[in-house]
Amino acid sequence: MNSRTRCPRCRRTVPGEAVYCDRCGALLEENVPPGRRRLRPWVYVAAAAALLALLGSSIAGMYALFGEEPGSIPPAPPEISLSTPREVELSDSGGVRLAAEVSQIVERGRVAFTVDGEPLAEDAASPYAAEWRPEEPGEYELGAILRDTSGRELASDTIRVTVREAEAPPPEVSFTSPQDRSVFGPGQPVPVSAVVESPLEIEHAVVTANGREIWAGSGPEISFLWTPREPGYHTLQASATDERGQTGESGALGVRIPVPAPEEPAADAGDAVASHYALIGARDFAGAYSHFSPDFRQRVPREGWIRSQRSYAIRSSTINSLEVESVEGDVAVVTVDVSFTDRTGTPRFLITWRLVRDGERWLLDEQLSAERLQGI
Repeated sequence: MNSRTRCPRCRRTVPGEAVYCDRCGALLEENVPPGRRRLRPWVYVAAAAALLALLGSSIAGMYALFGEEPGSIPPAPPEISLSTPREVELSDSGGVRLAAEVSQIVERGRVAFTVDGEPLAEDAASPYAAEWRPEEPGEYELGAILRDTSGRELASDTIRVTVREAEAPPPEVSFTSPQDRSVFGPGQPVPVSAVVESPLEIEHAVVTANGREIWAGSGPEISFLWTPREPGYHTLQASATDERGQTGESGALGVRIPVPAPEEPAADAGDAVASHYALIGARDFAGAYSHFSPDFRQRVPREGWIRSQRSYAIRSSTINSLEVESVEGDVAVVTVDVSFTDRTGTPRFLITWRLVRDGERWLLDEQLSAERLQGI
């Protein structure tokens, strides 16, 4: 090795053992020992810069994947969990809501929900949710899977859910007739009707009045006529039992039957007939005509009736006996034994009349029969 070496770049004389010029940094190749790699300093600088750039891009990509800014602590991998009721009922009112929670934001992440490993639905936006409508009772295994844009998947723990038959509510019973606090006359039939609503078969239905059964049957419809035996206030209630033994009751319904007014004495009807024949005996045919009902007057004109009576040339009439056969409400039947004095003698008749009530009066409505007694 030479004791002194001249730099080929700056022409400075440097010691013979130096490898680089102490002024310009040039490599003194003739002083490099045999077998040593001859690399220039700028090569080392470039290699170091490339390594730092590669490392920086890798760290930035990791932060971008998990949605974090460079310079923060690298996040842990995301976690996904599924929440849903553990027991549900079959119902037509709606499905079961499944919800998945992800521990951190995953850009353009999607969550797929599964039932017994089969796809159910997929949601691409947080909060992740889906609706499940089970069709049959039993046990099911539900799960959720998180997927990112690169196709990586992260599955939640599965949840076992029991689906049982929905319990049907008891029957609903409601009256449609009569109206509450209705009033019906004595002996008047009361129309009773009610409807029963239930998803199950109705096995037995009952209607009671004051706690006593007045009707029993089956089916969703109740309809019958009921005639109360006693006046007063009656409380109606209906109930129905379905095939599962569940019973539903209606609300109470009130019906009032007034105490019937006392019937007028039967003599009132008899008095009307007696007055009629008394007027005929006095030959006041117009006054006698006023004892007839409007229906009779419509059937028999006044002038025709008076003319027919005058044709008999009746001079007087005598009632031998009078019997009230019946009185039912506003209708009475009266039989009278009457004798007339006319130009032929004194004929005697047994005549039966039907009378109708008009306010406080009894009016003759129709002659039911007239029998001329023999031997007169």
